[in-house]
Amino acid sequence: MKTLWAQTQWNKVVEFFGNDRFNLIVWGTFLVSICFYCGFGLLFTYVDLTGKPKFMWKYKIQDNVKSYPISKEQFVDLLKILFINQSVIIPCLMIAYYVDKWGPVTTIHALPTISTAMTHIFFYMIAIEITFYYAHRMLHYIYHFFYKRIHKKHHTWIPPIAIAATYCHPIEQSFRISYQP
Repeated sequence: MKTLWAQTQWNKVVEFFGNDRFNLIVWGTFLVSICFYCGFGLLFTYVDLTGKPKFMWKYKIQDNVKSYPISKEQFVDLLKILFINQSVIIPCLMIAYYVDKWGPVTTIHALPTISTAMTHIFFYMIAIEITFYYAHRMLHYIYHFFYKRIHKKHHTWIPPIAIAATYCHPIEQSFRISYQP
């Protein structure tokens, strides 16, 4: 039987992580999230820092924000918080690894069918949107104690730029990662 291209590539990924479930779940997930988040985020942040290329500004929808391009000091502060909050991901992934051991998936080698993967992605996206929305509302309205001490940091960053999505307190970041299904 001929192996599908995707399965062959996945086998290479699993082999790269030493056929080890822990390395794949913790370090593989961390590397992928950092590469995509920082890779794309920093490309867009270049526009926010430099104001160049000019043609990109027509795609900025926040025309009422007066703080463009952002200052170097703001960027350094953002990078500090980004580094701390991206570091929070590692312990959360370690916990996810041990929780995942209780799940029904017994092997890291077999990929699901395309229909199974697409169904899981669809329902995962819906679950993420719902849980994120209500968790965020709870931080504002139900748990005023948490808003003042933890969540308010998220609202101190004014310019809406890509990598500022994780500009928040590390405790909030760890909960943001953990409550996602």
